[in-house]
Amino acid sequence: MKIESIDAYHVRMPLLEPWRTAYGSDEAIETILLRMREEGVEGWGESCPLARPCYSPEYAAGVFAVLRDCLIPQVIGVNIGSGDELQARLQIYKGNYFAKAALDTAWWDMHANALGKPLYQVLGGTRRTLDAGADFGIRHSVDELVEVVGEAVGSGAPRIKLKFAPGWDLTVVERLRRHFPDTIFHIDCNGAYGLSDQPMFQELDRFGLAMFEQPLGFDDLIDHASL
Repeated sequence: MKIESIDAYHVRMPLLEPWRTAYGSDEAIETILLRMREEGVEGWGESCPLARPCYSPEYAAGVFAVLRDCLIPQVIGVNIGSGDELQARLQIYKGNYFAKAALDTAWWDMHANALGKPLYQVLGGTRRTLDAGADFGIRHSVDELVEVVGEAVGSGAPRIKLKFAPGWDLTVVERLRRHFPDTIFHIDCNGAYGLSDQPMFQELDRFGLAMFEQPLGFDDLIDHASL
């Protein structure tokens, strides 16, 4: 498959309400969309690292620049026969996983369209549906959180993810578990804690959470293993 053209779009979608986490607040979602074409077939890809390098070291404007200046020129006019060949073309550039993911998803969508098959089948999947849970950021009050979580549980959400941050932690989880004793909960800390907070994480065990997401620094594998 010879890649003939790639259009890149840096887009911004305002949110209905701010998304508040341990690292701050987002009023809009910034994302990168790619349209890839070859021989009358096209595919779309997306990568969404957000507007600032808080969620990850990459951010939307930087991803757009890396794609424009480095990655897209590396594959334009090149015959790419597999996902592995695409990654091989990009491997001279270190890291930049969000930027590479935009090309990867666009190529796989284009490849599936060329075969005339849905992507999940091309990848070996068999299921046509997936269960999706609900995700809630830091709210103005715990009462407000209890209300919106109740709506999600009532609508059949199979699990609930909660943002977790200093000042919005144990008491919040305790309140929710009291209201929803059988609901599957897990928390996302966005790297806001350190090993000195281990007693708090041990105390969380009594609430039967499914998991703790990124309690410590995003690349701190050693301390995560200790925790």
